[in-house]
Parts: sequence; structure tokens; C-alpha cells
Amino acid sequence: MTVQFFNGIPVSQPNTVSETNPDFYVSYNPSRADYGTDTTALVIRETSQFLILAGNHSKEYKGLTFKESLSYFYANVSKAVKQSEHGQVFKFVDGKPAYVPGGY
Repeated sequence: MTVQFFNGIPVSQPNTVSETNPDFYVSYNPSRADYGTDTTALVIRETSQFLILAGNHSKEYKGLTFKESLSYFYANVSKAVKQSEHGQVFKFVDGKPAYVPGGY
């Protein structure tokens, strides 16, 4: 969530969520606070993974199917931020939280 100032008053500005469907959604975060840049996340509902690219890719994701969105992400994987969860999923292993290989 981004904080903007209007007449000196801080106001939170939420992420812009688009391309919602049962398999995924796309979320644009204009804030630089969390990742050092604005980001666009392809959020996979099945695995709860966030595949995150630096910059605003909302227009490029617009109208894409799930498979096309994954293809777009991997065609631009060089722009992924280090916190992106591509190729890994979050699980509990021996009772401890961990990222393990898997997912998309």
C-alpha cells in the first residue's frame, strides 16, 4: 500500500488489482517501499505464489489467460525482483516454514 499526501494528510493508496479470475489475479503496487521499485505481481491462487516483476506490467497482462500470463512472466523473468516466488512454494517441512522447489 502506498502512502500519498493530500493537503499534508497521509492517505493510503491500495494496490491496483486487475485481471481477476478463478486461477490468478494481477496486482500493481506503485510503492517503492517494499521492493525498491514499483512492482506487478501475478498471484497464483492454487499455490498462493507471487510472481513479481519490477515495474508496471498491468497493460501487458490485460486480457491474458492464465497460461499466457505465465508465459509473459517467464519471458520477462530477468525483471523479477528477488522476492518473487517463481519456482518455489511455501510449505511446512518438519514443522518449520520453508520455501521448497515447486509451483510455477
